[in-house]
Amino acid sequence: MSEQIIVFKNGERVITELKEVFEGEGDDRKGVCLMMNHPYILELIEVNDGGARDLQVKFSKWCPYSVDYQFRVPYDTVLALGEPDQGLAAAYRQKVEAMEATATGDVPEAPPAPTEVEDLGWTEGETNPNMEQQKADIDAAVNGFSGNGAPADASVGA
Repeated sequence: MSEQIIVFKNGERVITELKEVFEGEGDDRKGVCLMMNHPYILELIEVNDGGARDLQVKFSKWCPYSVDYQFRVPYDTVLALGEPDQGLAAAYRQKVEAMEATATGDVPEAPPAPTEVEDLGWTEGETNPNMEQQKADIDAAVNGFSGNGAPADASVGA
């Protein structure tokens, strides 16, 4: 089986990769239970988007207190099985892939920070060529004088 939605008798709706566990071989093979891989509870939540009300699907880990990702469930706990629509199945696969990547440490690393700031024309670690002008501007603002010693609010002749 592939991605399936299970409706349990207690009302929970779960999306999972579902398989059947068998005992024996050939014609003597007998189904024992269902095996859920990466089960997530499905919930509809209401979202207000600019006055318009909309529904979104929320995924919650089915058994959040366990480190396991495979769970066996007896047949008699299941009320119904169904196939999810393509969009929901794709969102579920993305969720599982992201979770697996995080668990195995395969999360892609962020690219290294650039050491050269091209638009300012200086390399990190070197003295900023604009430093002197910035200090003069700060002094003028603090002391009320421009960089040339004249009062900051002095205007040219009228």
